[in-house]
Parts: sequence; structure tokens; C-alpha cells
Amino acid sequence: MITEPYFYVAAVPAVILFGIAKGGFGAGLGVLAVPLIAMVVPPVQAAAILLPILCVMDLIGLWAYRGKWILPELRILLPASLAGIAIGTLMFDHDGNLWVGTVGKGLFRIHGNAVEHYDHLNGLSGDSVWTLFEDREGIVWAGTGRMGEDSCR
Repeated sequence: MITEPYFYVAAVPAVILFGIAKGGFGAGLGVLAVPLIAMVVPPVQAAAILLPILCVMDLIGLWAYRGKWILPELRILLPASLAGIAIGTLMFDHDGNLWVGTVGKGLFRIHGNAVEHYDHLNGLSGDSVWTLFEDREGIVWAGTGRMGEDSCR
């Protein structure tokens, strides 16, 4: 049982932000939920607290819309959703290179007709890339969730 009063001061707005974001409003405000709670409890514990709440939100949404889907739209949305899950993240750098972070297949840099592949065999700390960022010096950072961040040029 969490007895820290500041936890509830942070948790209630975080859950509300998550709900608004999952409802399609507030754009990316949901990404603030875990850091908000992590100000008062460890980040892993914050994520563990929010995960069951997210699962319940999804179950309620599925129950509310059961039998009301439109098959032609589902045929378009489902493959695109699965592709989005497999790709993980996309980014263009300042040179116009396309960086593709995948789930389980590493990182790809596409420049012109050439494709470079990075994975754990050639220096990437993990094969699932969850985030990409380019700093002011033009260095691309890949967050793999394993051992931190990796830099690529």
C-alpha cells in the first residue's frame, strides 16, 4: 500500500491525462503520466501501476464497441496498426536520411538507394529500438530499452 500523500496528488492527474489521451484528445499528453508519477515513486513502479489501468481502459473500450465495427475500415486499420507496432519508430535526420527503428530487427538507415542495418551484432545494445533522437551535432541516438542509448552517425 502506498501511503505517500504526494503519490495521489501525482497519480490522479496522471490517470486523467492517460484517459484523455486514450480517448483521442490531448494529443501526446499521455506520455506525461509515467514521469509525473515517477516524481514520487520509482519509474518501474509507476509503469507497473499504470499498466493495469490501461488494460482496463482497453477492455472497457472493446466492450463499449462490441459488434459495432465496420469491416471495410477494419481491413484498412488492422494491417496499418500491426505495421506500426512492428516498425516502432521513424525519423528523418537533417541530411534527409530515413531512420527506421524496429521491434526485434534493429535499426535501419536509408539514404538514397543504400540501406545500412544496425543490430546487436554490430554495436547496437538491443534489437528493439523504441525511440530516435537527433542532437544539435547531427548524432542520431537510438533508445533500445536494454542498456540505455546508442549513438549513430
